[in-house]
Amino acid sequence: MKIGYYYRIAIFFLATIAAWAQEQKGFYVPYQMPTHAFVRFNTFVANPAFPLVVNYQEHNAGLYYRNQWMGYQNDNFSLMGISYGRNWRQTSSMNAFLYKRNVTVMTNYGAVLNYGHLIQLSDKVRIGMGLNVIPSVSGLDKGRIQVVDPSDPLLQVGNSFDIAIQPGGYIAIGDFYIAGTAENLIDYSAAAAKAMTQFRDKTLTAHLMYRKALDSNNDLMENGYWSVAFRATKEYDGLNFGGYALLDLPALGWANVGYTQRNGLIAGLGVNLRQQWSLGVEYENALGVKVPQLGNTIGIYLNVQFGGDRQKRTPPPPPKPPRLPVVPVKEEEPKKEEPLVKQDPGIKPQPVKPNQAPIAVKTVPMEGVPAGYYVIIGVYANGRNAYTFREQMSKRYEVGTFVNKVNALTYVYMGKGALSLEEAQNLMRKWMLHVDFIGGIWVLEVK
Repeated sequence: MKIGYYYRIAIFFLATIAAWAQEQKGFYVPYQMPTHAFVRFNTFVANPAFPLVVNYQEHNAGLYYRNQWMGYQNDNFSLMGISYGRNWRQTSSMNAFLYKRNVTVMTNYGAVLNYGHLIQLSDKVRIGMGLNVIPSVSGLDKGRIQVVDPSDPLLQVGNSFDIAIQPGGYIAIGDFYIAGTAENLIDYSAAAAKAMTQFRDKTLTAHLMYRKALDSNNDLMENGYWSVAFRATKEYDGLNFGGYALLDLPALGWANVGYTQRNGLIAGLGVNLRQQWSLGVEYENALGVKVPQLGNTIGIYLNVQFGGDRQKRTPPPPPKPPRLPVVPVKEEEPKKEEPLVKQDPGIKPQPVKPNQAPIAVKTVPMEGVPAGYYVIIGVYANGRNAYTFREQMSKRYEVGTFVNKVNALTYVYMGKGALSLEEAQNLMRKWMLHVDFIGGIWVLEVK
């Protein structure tokens, strides 16, 4: 009953909005965003699936302000907005960006509502899909219009309710990403009762990106990565090409530099506090663009991430058994005596192994994992972090992974797979004092 009740309320609300929109007769502003600038935050504005590429924390919120084309002295081109997003299970993302755009004497209020989902086909192949729905209201900013006759009929025109739909996605093969989005595939103005842009003028954007995690034991580079991307956009005036490079160090900050034929050179720099707060600025210079007299552009970011962890740390190894005190014994010179039984020279004596302390073993029952003993070197709640760690360690060691279906934790282990207890203990003793594994290697028995 409750579902049907809420369903009727939703239908009534949408019908009311549609009826109100049909009555509005006014000017409209086509949906257009500086997607080339959103390479670190608000990436869903550039492509609805991009939030699934960057591993944000569970929640993120931010403020953004952009003063565009300051070469115009008497006109106002600006964008300001507030955003909020949430990621869960590392496979789904929801985001919202409430914004206000000023385009000379026009003002546009709207919201970019985003949803994205990640499909993991294998350790190296992933598919991300997303959708943006952008409802907005646009109209004249009468406070910025200077007229002789305030009763001019053009000033009496009301606002326009508009809606745009932007699908997008990508396919990732290892560290390479091929992405595409239709920024205004569907854009409808209720005031004009038609599409805001004709099909031949739709904006289509493609990205070819390479993203690589930093392989370093330095704490300042933990969870850091760098990426480069080539960008091609089909717009109403033809093709425009560009690209960017980005370096992100969560412990310090981020920096990016890029160029597009339409907007020119763009550079951004940000600082991070406690891997949560981030303050950044961007500068855009109309260098070598089609209309250079537009002037420079300045943007400011303020973002915060909270809730959840970037990765689940490896649990501490089991405590080692106490060592018994060693009492030195004065060795006596052995007496040379003939053995009572002479040894056959064809039989080699077996070497006696020194006493070795036993290694504690943790036992966990798991379904779908071959039974045996595993030498564990990492446990991750984030599958992408586990994949990155595995790729780094596979350059120097033989490693593999398996997933505990009960809690979705990914285990990274050394060796070929399930081992005997003796093999696992010998393998751990071999590497337990190595700098890569101190305090982070232990034996797990899977039943």
